[in-house]
Order: sequence, then C-alpha cells, then structure tokens
Amino acid sequence: MFNWIANGFLVSLAASILPVGRIADWIGRGRFFVYGLALFSLASFLSAITPSFPLLVLFRIQQGIGGACISATSIAILSTVFPPNVRGRVIGFNTASIYAGLTLGPILGGLFVDYLGWKWPFLFTALISTIGFIFSRTIFRCR
Repeated sequence: MFNWIANGFLVSLAASILPVGRIADWIGRGRFFVYGLALFSLASFLSAITPSFPLLVLFRIQQGIGGACISATSIAILSTVFPPNVRGRVIGFNTASIYAGLTLGPILGGLFVDYLGWKWPFLFTALISTIGFIFSRTIFRCR
C-alpha cells in the first residue's frame, strides 16, 4: 500500500509527460515550465502537511504532473535558448544535475527522515522548487 506514495508520482509523471510536452508547444514552454514548478512546489508542501494517506497519494500524483511539466520542457527550452556551439555542454550539465539529484536524493531524504521526520523531504523539496519558481518566473516574465 505504501508503494503508492512513490508509484503515484512515477505513474503520473510517465503518463503525462508526452501530452504535457505537446500542450507546452501550443501554450508556451517557458510558461508551462513555470506553472509546472508552481504545481510541483504546492504539491510538495501539501504532501508534507496532509492529514491522510489518500491525500498524500493524490498530492504525489499532482507532484508527478508538475514534474512532467518541468521535464518535458527543460531540454526544449535549453535547446532553443543556447546556440549550437554550447548546446551540448548545457544539455550535458542539465543531465549531470539530474543524475546528481537522483544520486543524492535518497541519501538526503533518508537523513531528513531519520533526524527530522517524514515530512521534511517534502518541505525541503517545496523550498527548493519555490526558489526555482521565483527565479524562473522572473526569467520567463510570466504573470
């Protein structure tokens, strides 16, 4: 049953990444990236303060959809913004950052849970993604 906390995120991300990418092409990648960060931040915070298990799974599903908005648009944005002579380096740095997060995430999450409680990985994620949202909103000039 507790697998749904992880699976809710992963299934919703996998199921929504292609449609989200297509919709972002219509609406605007930058705007969709920013809205994805907002959804991801809000869902992370709500996951930390949820009063029940079913709501936690629901917020993790929303977090996965927000993650799909971020994942589906990030490489497209980088490919559009950077010239071909540095594009490979920028995409490589993006990929390295993703794998660094995938490597450090379980370690830091485990430390947070051991020393602070199960809500803290969600609160930390909400904080970091909120900072990203603020900077991205400024960069993309979304209103």
